[in-house]
Amino acid sequence: MRFENYRWAQELLNRLPSANELFVNRGGLLAHLPEFASTVVGAIADAAIVFVVGIYLASQPALYSSDPPQTTGMRQLRQRA
Repeated sequence: MRFENYRWAQELLNRLPSANELFVNRGGLLAHLPEFASTVVGAIADAAIVFVVGIYLASQPALYSSDPPQTTGMRQLRQRA
């Protein structure tokens, strides 16, 4: 069976804009291409930032762990008191 044989498919195809409406008219696809490209580049940049920060935090767990690192000097001061 072909897609066009169904009544609902024919209605759907009739509602789709023509190629002229998509690419030529002012509100067409090409008019929104810079916005789309900007969104894609922004999303890639955001993902790269999250990735780099994630790798940094994974390599330095002492920066965010709940137990602060103990230094030998602090231990000696606590033992003397």
